[in-house]
Amino acid sequence: MVETLRDILHLLSLLEKWFLWQIFSTAPVTIITWIVLAGCVQLLANPFNGKGTFEDNLAGLALPLIILIPSMFVPNVIVDFVLPEEIIHFPVF
Repeated sequence: MVETLRDILHLLSLLEKWFLWQIFSTAPVTIITWIVLAGCVQLLANPFNGKGTFEDNLAGLALPLIILIPSMFVPNVIVDFVLPEEIIHFPVF
């Protein structure tokens, strides 16, 4: 029992560290994803005689990403501010 509790506490401390790193990694990962996605669209459009440029693809994909990114934070806001703390911090195992 003590080992299991110790493992759970260790896992929770690792999750807290991950959330700290996630604060600093979200923006660079989003930008890299945006650039890679525009490159994939460009590579897929070339065999079909696509006339757009890479910059056109970046511009065309900016608006959907701008709409999508904030919508991913809505569930976190609901969990953080609406639900009671007893429900949020449930044991992992």
